[in-house]
Amino acid sequence: MPEFDQIDLFNYAAYGNEDDPQWDDIRNYIRSNANASKEYEEIKKNLSNVQPKRKQKDFGRSRQEVKSSDGDPNSSNPAGQDKKWWSVFLGE
Repeated sequence: MPEFDQIDLFNYAAYGNEDDPQWDDIRNYIRSNANASKEYEEIKKNLSNVQPKRKQKDFGRSRQEVKSSDGDPNSSNPAGQDKKWWSVFLGE
């Protein structure tokens, strides 16, 4: 039986599939080795903390908060002057 390391156990915890025959060897290894089984369970517990969270846009922030926090000194608009997007087309 092949030996697997911590990286193999992590990969199985993150990407493994109980129904996929590709993972049969590592499943058998985990079942037959008490230390590997303990380590695999620990990896599974910590996996949710390790995986990066998806970046989310700030849909919850109101439009006013976005404007007030947008104090970019390189901005082409002066701080007190807010132009609407359509003013470019209307020539205002």
